[in-house]
Amino acid sequence: MVKALVIDEISREMACFFNKLEYIVRTIKEIDELWGGIQLVVSGDFLQLPGECWQSDPKLIRLLQGIRGGDLDTDGLKLLMQGRCSKEPDDMVVRLFARIIDVKQVNNERLKELGEDIIVYETFDKGEKPWID
Repeated sequence: MVKALVIDEISREMACFFNKLEYIVRTIKEIDELWGGIQLVVSGDFLQLPGECWQSDPKLIRLLQGIRGGDLDTDGLKLLMQGRCSKEPDDMVVRLFARIIDVKQVNNERLKELGEDIIVYETFDKGEKPWID
C-alpha cells in the first residue's frame, strides 16, 4: 500500500501531467480526497507548477512569486514570520530553504521516519518529440 509519493524537481513536470497523476492516484485508491489521502513530498520550484491540485491559496501564490522574483512585500514577510514563530512544528506546512543541502537533509530524515522500504523510480524522455499530453 502506498503511503507517500516523493517527486523531486517538481517544476519539470507539466501541470496537466501533475493533475492527471493526482486523478489516477485518487481513482486507484478509491478515496475522494486529494492524492487519495497519501502523503505527497515534493521539491522544486512550486511557482512553475500552477496545477489545480497544488496551488489554491492566493496568499501562498503571491508569497512564492515575491520570493522568487526578489520582491517580497510587507504582507509576505508577515506571513513568513507567522510560520516561523509557531510553537509546534507542523509537518503539513510548506518549508522554504535557501540551500539544496538543507532540503536533502530534511527529505532524507522524513523518508527514514516512514519506516518503510523506499522504492525509487526514475523517469526520462527521449526522442525527437517527448510525450506531451
